[in-house]
Parts: sequence; structure tokens; C-alpha cells
Amino acid sequence: MPDYPSENASFLRKGDIVNIGIDLPDKTFAEDVATVVATESGEILLSLCGSGFPSHMPIRKGSKVLITSGDDRSIFHSTARLNSHPVDSTLSIEYPKEVKVRARREQMRSDVLIPVHYYKPTDQNLGRVISEWENLKKCAEWCCEQFQSAMVEHNSRVNLSGSGLRFKIRDCLSYGTLLHLKIELPDLAHIHGVGSIVRTKELVPELSHIEYYSTSMIFRMIDSNDRLKLIRHIIDEQHRRIDELPTRYL
Repeated sequence: MPDYPSENASFLRKGDIVNIGIDLPDKTFAEDVATVVATESGEILLSLCGSGFPSHMPIRKGSKVLITSGDDRSIFHSTARLNSHPVDSTLSIEYPKEVKVRARREQMRSDVLIPVHYYKPTDQNLGRVISEWENLKKCAEWCCEQFQSAMVEHNSRVNLSGSGLRFKIRDCLSYGTLLHLKIELPDLAHIHGVGSIVRTKELVPELSHIEYYSTSMIFRMIDSNDRLKLIRHIIDEQHRRIDELPTRYL
């Protein structure tokens, strides 16, 4: 049997419940919850225990599958390929060759009301985008006119974590799209980062009949100190909300 990482031993055990997401051909993302049924012969059998996937959904053999799970201290996630189309709520996927582990603190999330500016670089080459990010980090503001004029400001609630963010925007962005980000924290600190789209979901049109998309991204590039600032802001926001709760007396 192949020599898989030791993290798999605590990540994909029989009986574990995991979250799974499957990339679809139209660049959307299908999600469900599954139980690990068996791990043998280089494959993993999963039994869907959520809402399942409609039969008409274009899920194909070879589709990329994202698997996430966690314990009290860490978040485990990995990617694999689908061995076959789901049959009777059962999925067969290849055994992941790499498991990434993140501290749970990095995954702490909170809905916050902060300005987030974003810009989609015309050149989506990662090396070029990283070079631009390195230059932008040196600026207190967006010092390049081409960025300033192209930025879109987002001022509604953002679901923020140390590893990424989710917000509602009018742009429909495909999986993998790279964005330059400027996040403004209340202390006027400007955090520059590069985000990569991992999920775009069309929302039910509002009364204005304007289409919006729930857009999730991970940070591909962010300074370590800036990540800590985000985590601290999330913790402060959670403490503030707790302090605002009415006091209960026995």
C-alpha cells in the first residue's frame, strides 16, 4: 500500500463525518456531508448523509473533491479525485496523497462590518500577481492609479477568518480567480492580500432585482503579521458581542 502521510490516520478514520465539496464543470461547487465507510485498496468510500446531490447534477469521474474535517485543535483538509459517479448515496474517491493541517484559531470566523476593496488583475499569472502584491504592501494606500480606479468597494457584512473571507458582490467570479484585496480594520490598518476564489453561489434576487453572488475565497498571499491582526480583530469582535449580551440573573 502507498506510503500516505501520517495525518491521514487521524483525518479519515472509519465512522468519521467529513465535509465534502465537488468542483463542477460550470465552475460552481457542490457540497454535502458524508461518513467514512471504508478506507482500503487505495480508495475511500463515503456515504452521503446530508441533502445529497441531485441526479441531474453534472458530477463526473475524475472531478476534484475537497475534504475537510477537524478536532478540538486542528482543521484537516485535502483534495482527491472522484473515482466514479455517486451510486445510491455512496462516493468512491482516491486516497488523498497530502493532508494539510491548520490551527483552528486560523479558522475562527465572524461576520464583521468593514470595508473591503478588491480588484481583479488582468494578468492572472500568480507570479505576476505576487510581484504586484509585494509592491502594494509598501503603500499605505493604493498608490497606483490603475488600481485605485479599478477597485470595487464592498461595505456590507463580511464573513472573515484568518484564512479567507466570504462576501456578497455583484461580480460573478469563477473558481481560481485571483483578486488583490485591501481590508480596512477599525484602527485604520490597511491589510493587503491576494485572494483566490474557491466558491461562487448565486443568491436569490432581492426586491431590487439585482443579482448578487456569495463569493468565498482563501488568502493565497498575506503577511503573517497581517493574518494575526485579522485573527485579533475577530476575537475582539466576538468578545464585544458577548459583552453586549444582557446580563442574566438567577
